[in-house]
Amino acid sequence: MILISVVIPFHNDLEKLQQAVTSVCCQNLHNVPVSFEIVIGNDSRLTLSQLRASLIALVPSPYSLVITNNKYKRGPGGNRNTSIEASSGSYIAFLDADDTWEPLKTFFQYQLIAKGANLVATAYSFLESKALISPPKYLSGYKAIFYSWSPIGTSTVIVSRSLLPPKPFTSLWFCQDLVLWSQLLGSSNCRYASINIPLAQYSKDSGRTSRSSIYELLVSHYKAASLSGLIQPEAFFVTLLYLIRASKNKLIRPLCERLSVSLGNLFAHLVWPQFCARLYFYVTQSLLFDVFNGTSTFPRRKFDSEYIENNPGDIYYVAVNTDIFLDAIRRIYQYITVLGLRPSDFQFVDLGVGRGKSLLLLLREYEFNLFKYTPVGIDISKTLLHAAYSNIKHFRPNAQVKLVNLDASRCFEFVESDSLILYAYNPFGSEVLERVIQGLNRSCHVFFIYIEPANSDTLSSLGFTRIYQRTKRPLETRSREYSLFYRPPCTVEQISAN
Repeated sequence: MILISVVIPFHNDLEKLQQAVTSVCCQNLHNVPVSFEIVIGNDSRLTLSQLRASLIALVPSPYSLVITNNKYKRGPGGNRNTSIEASSGSYIAFLDADDTWEPLKTFFQYQLIAKGANLVATAYSFLESKALISPPKYLSGYKAIFYSWSPIGTSTVIVSRSLLPPKPFTSLWFCQDLVLWSQLLGSSNCRYASINIPLAQYSKDSGRTSRSSIYELLVSHYKAASLSGLIQPEAFFVTLLYLIRASKNKLIRPLCERLSVSLGNLFAHLVWPQFCARLYFYVTQSLLFDVFNGTSTFPRRKFDSEYIENNPGDIYYVAVNTDIFLDAIRRIYQYITVLGLRPSDFQFVDLGVGRGKSLLLLLREYEFNLFKYTPVGIDISKTLLHAAYSNIKHFRPNAQVKLVNLDASRCFEFVESDSLILYAYNPFGSEVLERVIQGLNRSCHVFFIYIEPANSDTLSSLGFTRIYQRTKRPLETRSREYSLFYRPPCTVEQISAN
């Protein structure tokens, strides 16, 4: 069992601290041998007993809660050093009190730790915007972090205690983490790994860094570079690079985001902008796909009365947006890679294949060399299934796909692999969805791509964890919404217990 000490420096805002602690305690570990020790470094006016009283109910057994007053210079560096000294875990994870973790963060980072990594960072996103910040893919040498265009988010990091020096953080108010990353990367024992998936969520508006001026950040960055061993001209040069990155992240990107939201809100209630937006997505995401590929997937089709009677929430067949499907499948393959699995071992199953656009996109993007198991498309409509067959034969005459005219709840009859990617464009209600999942082998890795995810609660109740969610943006349609879910294999004991 690995004990991870989660170091959280606390300055103010008890409510956000409680949310941060809850996000640790709600990690879905799925049987990985990990336990948590939550260590709060207190830099606030609250007493230790007051903090414990407000947090202890959030920390379930066997996790433990340690709260200690900062014994060094006031600030995040000294506070983290105090917390590390008070901790006992063989691995240290960092989390700022105004940030939170996604439910599978530790689960995915453990996969890399088990392979030998001892410094693991992930991507992160912001509560207040759609921005995604990716970590550096590769880093080597003590200067690497200063020349990288991608930052390491402190709240994403898990590091082996054996790699940390005594008092690892400096007393700098800002950029003290850069000095530590530089020191760790300069060690021959450092094995850095990264996950380009947003597994932590930052609060852009409440941290000290977000409230600081560009001048303060630049001065701190220069001091951090100097403390890390860079000579004066080089420290000045990397600080100039930091200014360029900071200008992009703190000025240009937020300005573009606000402009986009403002324009979207301005035109959201007007008929013509909405019509133009719908027409744009219809043409670029559906019509042009068929024009370029000689297929017929975009026309909407009303289901027959018997189908609508059995599935009252569904009226029309609608083709998936091209870039939404490709974005979803690429993200799935990222998760598969992190798990140390091979995409070729996964079988793709479309629950409601319609005219077959998902299969066409899969074949176009990945050709044949990716598939060890035949992709399956299942649909209750013979008319749509016939159209899917015609489209696939025109698109890839030699493609090996299996099209089945049955209720989706019988898809398990055609599953060959013990690893699955299920895809659904909200084609049926929760009862059918439940029957689909219950028919699958519980020992399977199962990813689920869910467009317009109307019955997400059903998946959650069946052991799935939401690992990604895309909501529609201003002037976009609901068809631009999707979620990704994951359910790891269950052990024999778990299956028996259930």
